[in-house]
Amino acid sequence: MSSTGNYISASQVADLNTYQSTDDLINGLSDGLGDATTIAASDLRQGLSAAEKVLYNREDRRNYKQAIIIYASEYSLVNNYDPKPAADRLKYAGIQIITVAVNHNNDRYLLDKLSHIASPGFNFSTFDSNLVSEVQGALFSSKTFLEPDFLVNCFCPDHWTQCRADFNDQTSHKYGVCVTSSGLRGAWAKKFALIYW
Repeated sequence: MSSTGNYISASQVADLNTYQSTDDLINGLSDGLGDATTIAASDLRQGLSAAEKVLYNREDRRNYKQAIIIYASEYSLVNNYDPKPAADRLKYAGIQIITVAVNHNNDRYLLDKLSHIASPGFNFSTFDSNLVSEVQGALFSSKTFLEPDFLVNCFCPDHWTQCRADFNDQTSHKYGVCVTSSGLRGAWAKKFALIYW
């Protein structure tokens, strides 16, 4: 777990080893949020770039599934820079992005814009009645969590994919099993089955 501050310019607040317990995390985030009330604008693109640097600068963390959780109360293009290309680059690299729209009047514009930043199905709002369970479900997935049932923590090897209920729908239920296609023709599969059965 790492955190970055993202107001006009982004800065790293803590690296991936700073928080060693839930209490450390809560205290660290609370301390960092103290400055948020005095800042009028934020640059989501800068925040994504700072998070990307934290993730890419740790060679010893390559074997972990990576996710970025964004809490945003506004969506604006700072200096006409759109954060979507940075988000797309991260998602293409296999990093899951979870967004939470922090809005006080259920602003559909904010939720819609953040949905373009988020990985499919990972866009939430503070108006969601079970927000904590949804974010936890997005990270860890379990039958005990409510929708959506994603597995950010399922780590499939290269050229494998996570088994899901509907392979044509990225947001369909995902299982903790990795699958890959094989170059074997059907005749070989039949012959193999006949030998062993």
